[in-house]
Amino acid sequence: MPRERNGDKYYGTGYEDEPMSRFRGIASWTRYVASRILSLYTRIAWTAWFASVYTCCEDLGG
Repeated sequence: MPRERNGDKYYGTGYEDEPMSRFRGIASWTRYVASRILSLYTRIAWTAWFASVYTCCEDLGG
């Protein structure tokens, strides 16, 4: 049964069908994906830094 809200009809039981709720879901998904990419980038950066320090120390050692 459609519900009316601000003159528009929405189907469903909760607020999940409403545009703002959908936007919030997309925003949280985007934030999750961005954090995963950032953590992957951070891991790669740390690995590269450790590798550069290791090769630098190896060069200094002889």
